[in-house]
Amino acid sequence: MIKTFIEIGSCDFDTNLKLIENGDWIGVMCEPAPKYFHNLEQIVSGSKNKENLHLENIAISDFDGKIDFTVSKDLTNKDRSMSWVRGISSITADNHKGERLFEYQDNAKFIEEHIEVPCMRLDSLIAKYKFEHINYLKIDVEGHEINIIEDYSWDIKPDFVKLEHSHIDHLYAKNILEAKGYIVYIENRDIYAVR
Repeated sequence: MIKTFIEIGSCDFDTNLKLIENGDWIGVMCEPAPKYFHNLEQIVSGSKNKENLHLENIAISDFDGKIDFTVSKDLTNKDRSMSWVRGISSITADNHKGERLFEYQDNAKFIEEHIEVPCMRLDSLIAKYKFEHINYLKIDVEGHEINIIEDYSWDIKPDFVKLEHSHIDHLYAKNILEAKGYIVYIENRDIYAVR
């Protein structure tokens, strides 16, 4: 039986690509930063079962349109231990409800550029692909998680949700998920929700 996943905030590392390569999954990966999206395209181009994966160069938010986004530098050529910097690219629009990573002086030096990117609601993404069931939803968007889960209709409830909580109020996120019928576990950086 084919299973489905949606990954929001893929960057170009720590992705669900292995699920696609296993052959019994179809999925959508969303990455708004153009350069990291292009890296992801190159990585996927050599992958097994790549026809089962859809890549979206968009942000997921609480409306359909365009949104302000800040792209972080890629410092991996200079120092492999700085690869995490690629992953802090994030939405910097006024509607952003989580922590604003680039307002910290230590992170401001990692800004490469401010751009506007297309965005859509999670409901719109699901409708685009006509998903009737989602086995796994992964959201890692550097503080924009609350925008997404507050806005989502939950008409289709994923079986399993993995949500980074490092830059949001984790108890508030837990309450949202529990109200939707999930059993929720909070770990160091992530929330896991099952139903």
